[in-house]
Amino acid sequence: MENLPLNQYIVGDCLEVMREWPDECVDLIVTSPPYNAGDNDTWGYQPNSSVGQNFYSGYKDNMDEKDYISWCLDVIKECLRVSRYVFWNVQFNRSTRGMILSLQNEFFDRMKDIFIWHKQEKYLLGASRGLMAKGWEYVFMLGGDDSTLFKYNNFTGNNYVPNIKTWYKSKSFPEHHATFPEELPRYFVQHFTRKDDIVCDPFGGVGTTAVACTELNRNWICIDIEPKYKDIAMKRLQGATIGLF
Repeated sequence: MENLPLNQYIVGDCLEVMREWPDECVDLIVTSPPYNAGDNDTWGYQPNSSVGQNFYSGYKDNMDEKDYISWCLDVIKECLRVSRYVFWNVQFNRSTRGMILSLQNEFFDRMKDIFIWHKQEKYLLGASRGLMAKGWEYVFMLGGDDSTLFKYNNFTGNNYVPNIKTWYKSKSFPEHHATFPEELPRYFVQHFTRKDDIVCDPFGGVGTTAVACTELNRNWICIDIEPKYKDIAMKRLQGATIGLF
């Protein structure tokens, strides 16, 4: 699409950035929002303690729940305006459950499917204080209608693309602990876009989606409000092999 910042990492607020874009200008959005887990006991930590769990460098992830839900829904609406498909990865926990339930209600008529990322056992976070270990995460698959048929796709010859996959996250970054494994964006980019299509990640983080797109010969756009993540992402992209997959 003309005038879009293809293969660039934009430092800024994703809502402000995408609002400058025309309708249906990208082919796929695959992303995972902040979980709003800072400064609470979602992960087994005491609320307001100095031990808190902050997964992100540069800002605290502790919005008021109503504000967090409203913000996430606004981001999804904007994503649906600019993209054919939106794949929204989130784990069900105390800080996200309200958003997840609101998402399913608000976008009932845009829900095409639900994908489950099953985590390998060695990746699971150790639960404490009676919490269950989190063994899976959602990827909500949204589009222009509620049909489970994806008319635009890049499925294999036998058309077998399962909606449950098991992946282990082998890479971690001290500046950003809440990254998804490279296999996750690669799976959706591979099956729901084609060569030279445009993929956006509005919470670009350390560039995992951009790496997957580079390896699959897709154009990418990453957005994130934290400047430090851009530097990490660009270093990772230097080592990515174009057309590896």
